[in-house]
Amino acid sequence: METKIDSNRAIVVPKMSMYELDMHRFRLGHQELMQKYARDGFDIDRIIGSHERQQEAKMASGKMFGEENFIHYDRLTQDLLAQASAVVALGGDNHFQYVSHFVQDTLVIGVNSDP
Repeated sequence: METKIDSNRAIVVPKMSMYELDMHRFRLGHQELMQKYARDGFDIDRIIGSHERQQEAKMASGKMFGEENFIHYDRLTQDLLAQASAVVALGGDNHFQYVSHFVQDTLVIGVNSDP
């Protein structure tokens, strides 16, 4: 059986990096978040490095599928994903599993955004 993916109808669901999640969760700007990370003893270089790798993966996926095909994970519905030729879960194992819960009969592709 051959499966063809119409890249114009593929939906990419990127995960947020820890940096993005923390900015949103704590409602902090970059400087304030860096200060919080330093205070809390986090490895800032590791967090920012991971964020940058994930941004690179998003950019590469955007070139391949078109950024207009990106859907934020909190907007997922089964009906939305049923219209897709494929669903690309751009993140890690847990993100893939989360996205897969919204998919019935559509091809799901997992892409590790920070290998």
